[in-house]
Amino acid sequence: KARSASTHVVGPEIQAMPDSYSLEISLTKSKWAPKTVEEIPNVVSRAFETHVTRKDLEPLFGTDHVQKWPISNEEDIATFLAAKSKMNEAFAEKVIKFTVPRGLMPSKWKRKKVKILATGNKVAKYFGEDQVSTRQVEISLKFFDCGHFYMKQTLPGSGALPYQLIFEGTWTQTERGFMLDYYLRYTGQASKKSELDLAIQAIPPTMEGFLAYVGESENYLKGQAPAIVGEDLLCRVELCREPDVVEKTKARFNESDDDVVPAPAESSPEPVLRERRREASASPEEPRVTHPSTSVPKPPKPQEPPPEAKDAKDAKDEEPIWPAALGLALFLLLVLFFSWNTWVERTDETRVDDW
Repeated sequence: KARSASTHVVGPEIQAMPDSYSLEISLTKSKWAPKTVEEIPNVVSRAFETHVTRKDLEPLFGTDHVQKWPISNEEDIATFLAAKSKMNEAFAEKVIKFTVPRGLMPSKWKRKKVKILATGNKVAKYFGEDQVSTRQVEISLKFFDCGHFYMKQTLPGSGALPYQLIFEGTWTQTERGFMLDYYLRYTGQASKKSELDLAIQAIPPTMEGFLAYVGESENYLKGQAPAIVGEDLLCRVELCREPDVVEKTKARFNESDDDVVPAPAESSPEPVLRERRREASASPEEPRVTHPSTSVPKPPKPQEPPPEAKDAKDAKDEEPIWPAALGLALFLLLVLFFSWNTWVERTDETRVDDW
């Protein structure tokens, strides 16, 4: 998967960036371990969609956030993996850290305001809230026309600045839904100051999830997403699509909070999601998968009411009028009865007076 024309190529002559954030691969969270040293720059190259060599990342070392193990060959990797962590078992984690080459990250990157991978316009947004392990997690998912996505997961009620994690990667559309490949993971809390909290994690190619359409509608998705609590790598989620709006600024320089939903003032760009879905289902023997390099999604189509609702509505429209006619007839009979009774009484009184 190639990045856009703004992709930076990292060469051996490039120096390290200032230590304002760190870059790492979490072996514990990704449930992955390298077999060779060359697999480490391959993971970084995939995550940032650019070519990175081993020399660009040196020195490499493994750590449990307490002790460090230099990594220069396969034996060092085995020693690091076999070493017992000195941290509390509940917080034990093993990561591989390395130098951040200059040009690998956007120069004006800011958490929650500037995306690392996405450079296009937002074309769709989904949101949801699900039970993950023992906690309630809020999920916000944005798709961009450059083929990248931006997922934010938040633990509500975890203080004035809720615990928040950001995932970035690429999305591919099929006739049944969206396949998400996760590339990066980092915290969305800009107030964090420790190196542990400010780390940007390159995700190995072990994490991907599929979000399927619910029925024939593209307004609802159900599938798997990374679990930010508990011990599982993925969790089940259900997402609902927000109304489409035009995003006038590039995603990388969107200075507004990414949770703010702007008021729909204009119609969305030319939609093609449904057209691509039809293309994906064009060949039943060999389903096609399309890549959204220039795609813009289609606004949600109003759903037809279920057959039960239609039958109820038709039954209401065709309700017989005989009950109303019967009521009217009974009313007229009562009026005639009381009128006749009154006339009889007055006639009797007149006869008595005449007598």
